[in-house]
Amino acid sequence: MLGVLGGMGPAATVDFLDKLVRATEAERDQDHVPVVVWNDPRVPDRTDALCHGGPDPTPALITGASALLAMGASVLVAICNTAHLFLPEVTAVTGARFLSMVEATVAEVTGLLPPGVPVGLLAGTAAAQSDLYAAPFAEAGRPLLVPAPPDQEEVMAVIRAVKAGDVSERTAGRLRAVTTELRAAGAGAVIAGCTELPIVFAADPRPVVPVIDPTAVLAAAAAQLFRPVRLAVA
Repeated sequence: MLGVLGGMGPAATVDFLDKLVRATEAERDQDHVPVVVWNDPRVPDRTDALCHGGPDPTPALITGASALLAMGASVLVAICNTAHLFLPEVTAVTGARFLSMVEATVAEVTGLLPPGVPVGLLAGTAAAQSDLYAAPFAEAGRPLLVPAPPDQEEVMAVIRAVKAGDVSERTAGRLRAVTTELRAAGAGAVIAGCTELPIVFAADPRPVVPVIDPTAVLAAAAAQLFRPVRLAVA
């Protein structure tokens, strides 16, 4: 059973579940991945904790992971890029096994772009400034481009807008402008490295550069992981 550690935010969690269903080869209900969901939006903001000394989300993540394990989950996913910075401690306390959104995304970039071609990262400030994506791409010898500070503020404004339910053309336009700057800097693709951002890109019919959706990549990885189990049940 797959455990979904969600609520960060709720729309992103729903987006993952939709993409998991779409990624699963199924002809009947029983062919789908069995899932339990912990959708708790009270988890303290991860970027606020890392950048501004806000409340630590780790205890809430531990509570959620423990609840999912108690409900029978054997593998967990966290539907938040920045939350991955806290997962080592969550695993140390709970013993939970997490599928890594970051590892799956790095593999997706490797398959999409030739070696050495830069990739852009659109993410919350904490994720953008951390080694979350920077370290694996540095190890692979791939340049990682992040927005300039004013553009990073625009990315944060877009994230806040989606959390407030605003996926309007104006919101999409703000993200498109930042993406255009990354393309001009040489990005061969951009990572939608906050789980709110794929929701905006989905509403934009004119992406200026290929967009890598970590939510969709993680959903595909989960569907593939559980495929032998589902076949055995069938």
